[in-house]
Amino acid sequence: MSSEDPKQIAYETESLRKIAFFGIAVSTIATLTAIVAVPMLYNYMQHVQSSLQSEVEFCAHRSNGLWDEYQRFQGVSGVAGRIKREAYHRSVGGVHRASKGACDHCPPPRTAPGY
Repeated sequence: MSSEDPKQIAYETESLRKIAFFGIAVSTIATLTAIVAVPMLYNYMQHVQSSLQSEVEFCAHRSNGLWDEYQRFQGVSGVAGRIKREAYHRSVGGVHRASKGACDHCPPPRTAPGY
């Protein structure tokens, strides 16, 4: 390098100085961004997690309330469990019954006034 032109050495030095300055500037900006962004991101994620936790607790409370209501209704109605429907309750043994009291345990259908 000593045999090279001093103007060429000065030009290379200046270009390397610009590249070094640009690299330092980019790394400084990245570091400052990370220092600010990581805590903000953590705070946001904590906020979202606590919001979701409260939503899950609300849903669990509502579903428990529905189960309690179902149990209470089951006790009031006196039904031990879900009663399976009869698939062909209107035509038993090939004979089509009338719609009033179609089977022994079914009440007559309700009709609105004016029918």
